Amino acid sequence: MIFVLSILASALYCGLITYLFKAWEEIDQQQIPEDFQSDYFVSIIIVGRNESLNIQACLKSIQENSFPQNGYEIIFIDDHSTDDTVEKVKSLDISNLSLIHLSDHLDQKINAYKKAAIQLGIKKSKGELIMMTDADCWVPNDWIRRTAFNFQTKEIVFQTASVTFSPIYKFLHWFQELDILSMMATTNAGIRRSKWFLANGANLAFLKDKLPKNYFAEANKFASGDDVFLINAFAKAHPNKIHYEKNITVKTKPVNKPSEFIQQRIRWAGKNKSLVNTSMSKALIIPTLFYLWCLILLILSIIGHPATGWILLCLLLIKILMDHALLNYVNHEISNNPKMKFFISSSLLYPLYFFGIGLWSLFQSNYEWKGRRVK
Repeated sequence: MIFVLSILASALYCGLITYLFKAWEEIDQQQIPEDFQSDYFVSIIIVGRNESLNIQACLKSIQENSFPQNGYEIIFIDDHSTDDTVEKVKSLDISNLSLIHLSDHLDQKINAYKKAAIQLGIKKSKGELIMMTDADCWVPNDWIRRTAFNFQTKEIVFQTASVTFSPIYKFLHWFQELDILSMMATTNAGIRRSKWFLANGANLAFLKDKLPKNYFAEANKFASGDDVFLINAFAKAHPNKIHYEKNITVKTKPVNKPSEFIQQRIRWAGKNKSLVNTSMSKALIIPTLFYLWCLILLILSIIGHPATGWILLCLLLIKILMDHALLNYVNHEISNNPKMKFFISSSLLYPLYFFGIGLWSLFQSNYEWKGRRVK
């Protein structure tokens, strides 16, 4: 029975990775004509809190885009920064940049500050096409142009796109990079098959006139998850008009301390409480079962059950080989790092991280982010 269940577990896991791999291969590589002119005026919304070290690089990367400056606006909403973020923004000479203080529009303490800032930015925006990134990111030169082209030539209402980390040079950095590469592959497969809908707020866009009513109604109970709640609001109304774009990769810095990494991941996973009964959970069933079975085999091998140790090693070897094939391909496509470092150690550690953060996020009611205690 143990042998049969192990074969079944490995078959399911291999099937999942193959499914993600094939979905990634299906992404088209459409070229933008040199004479392309956008029909959309673009509004770029950025929400930032205490981003003094990052905000100027973010805004300059947008300013350097190969898109007419009179064809877009940048709206930066300051979320009660206590450092000199606002002064850094004001010091830049960007004519199409607007600065909004969230504190001028809120008269009470809330939990979902970022969602309130996004709603404010949308309300103040002039563009038909809304783009969003984070204040600690920098965007590629064709970010705006490629996005406008997609919305103009494809029948889509929402786009999410690739995000990776840079610079990466130590184990914690590479663990984050490999984690987000797997998330990009999972995001694409869910969208392409209209099965589940994930997104990253560092790189998304949507048509303003297609924005669903009360799009953050349920989400306002959570400090995080604006991106996932937003894409699912669009997907509910337009499930076949959501697009994943791999050809415009936004980069952000990885966190440097394990404690910061844990707090970040708990914050990201905070919306799991409300999403656990939705189609989002379909993306997690197979790896959860696979890792649980590996845990059972580990316990059986410790208490002396014959052959379970060797079976466990075989399963882990299959996992490593399949993960490497997928992540190496995705890495080459969107990150292009010459070599994936710390892959084996990260792959073996990942099941513990997967269960640990998942369980912790279900019971953790609050956490600290940028000097603010939220839940």
